[in-house]
Amino acid sequence: WVVSDEGHLWSMELSGSNKTSYFLGGDLEAVTAVDGYLYVGVENPDGILEVDPSTGLETGESWDLTPYMDGATNQGLEALTYAEGYFYAGLQADGHVFVFELSPGGVVDSVAELVSVLGYTDISGLHFAQGVFYAIYDGSNRLTMMEVDDLDNPTGFTLLQASDDTNLEYELQGSNQEGIAFDGSTVYIAEDSGDIYYYDNFPTL
Repeated sequence: WVVSDEGHLWSMELSGSNKTSYFLGGDLEAVTAVDGYLYVGVENPDGILEVDPSTGLETGESWDLTPYMDGATNQGLEALTYAEGYFYAGLQADGHVFVFELSPGGVVDSVAELVSVLGYTDISGLHFAQGVFYAIYDGSNRLTMMEVDDLDNPTGFTLLQASDDTNLEYELQGSNQEGIAFDGSTVYIAEDSGDIYYYDNFPTL
């Protein structure tokens, strides 16, 4: 699943075949899948839409996040993932990640605001898998691997380290990275140009 800031949601196979387009409208910046539904991050005004992947249509459920996170034009919600009951939304303006519990009827419970462990702003993608948060930062062309102190009550990120105490942080090829997905040992990075880079045999914990 891929979104564009022209309002389109796309599905395709990993090979790039069977591409299907759906039009939702708005400045779409991120997408994550939870329990059979898609949740699409929208920028300006910042919010989240629930989409039925079988139809590509909105279900009618949406959540307004502007009381909690709001950036200038093209500096708002840019990253979104889901972990253990909470949605994690990245704000491009300062690199902070806001943690929310969402309930039907547009109910938003703000859980935490997590700062970047390396002081990076310009967060542009976020993915959670097997206890690890993979975050990309467009301005720095960096991918970092982090964990939170407590998935039930998150208060901060910790940058993960390899056995030799080096930070699990990597320089990315290309520029204008806008999205990230992780599949087994392959990381896919979506570029604003429309290209997708992928890294085989990516180091995992």
